[in-house]
Amino acid sequence: MHQKKTKIAILFFKNPLWLALFIQLMVFVSLSLSLPYLAQWIIPPYHPLWIVFAQAGLALIVSFVAKMPYWWLWIQALLPIGLFAGLSQTYVPFYAFGVLALLLMLVFSNVLGERVPLYLSNRITHRALSLLVMERHIKTAVDLGSGLGGVVRALAASGVDATGVEFSPVLAVLSNAICRLVGKGHVIRGDMWQQDLSRYDLVYVFLSPVPMPAIWQKAQVEMRVGSVLVSNSFAVSDVEPDDVWVLADGRETQLFIYVMK
Repeated sequence: MHQKKTKIAILFFKNPLWLALFIQLMVFVSLSLSLPYLAQWIIPPYHPLWIVFAQAGLALIVSFVAKMPYWWLWIQALLPIGLFAGLSQTYVPFYAFGVLALLLMLVFSNVLGERVPLYLSNRITHRALSLLVMERHIKTAVDLGSGLGGVVRALAASGVDATGVEFSPVLAVLSNAICRLVGKGHVIRGDMWQQDLSRYDLVYVFLSPVPMPAIWQKAQVEMRVGSVLVSNSFAVSDVEPDDVWVLADGRETQLFIYVMK
């Protein structure tokens, strides 16, 4: 029984959502307990904004020490400020926050399951991929986790039969509508793990370090010999890429290129 409880606790803290909420709760409790002792140095009453910024700052520090992914550090810092701002605006209907939360959940739904945030590839990356498909005579390509579909449209503009697979229903509908409007590529709403990769000459991903080992295993099983896996920014651990392109953008984006043997 003790072993089972330990495993549940480990799984709980491995999920960044629950870890983030736990940190916020612990910081809030600690601040609440420490307020009476602050009266020795700072005369009350305390301005609410001081407490909010203290909550945000301490949550940020604890999250950094806990080695949470960097995008969660932004969330941890902004969450108390956003809650305070929202609750103090009495002219905003209370149900608006529920609608906003639902919309955010639909857009960023993949963050909870796969721990993959919404990354958008820039235009320099689009041009690099267009060059790559011309060099390697790519005919078909898929972007797993295609977001707003920018890569799909860039590849389609290069003459490639390009498909995007997006888990978020909001992003899938929006990006596919844009693709239809400009007549370049198409995006489907689906689970990238269920997508058959054997039909594509190129598979592009811009995910996070977490799913990369599983992506590599899936690619090895399904992709054809000679087809190409391209990962933006995140390499496959313990696997030597066949090539690495360092792009001339602000953050020196790296494209890790793996040719299936």
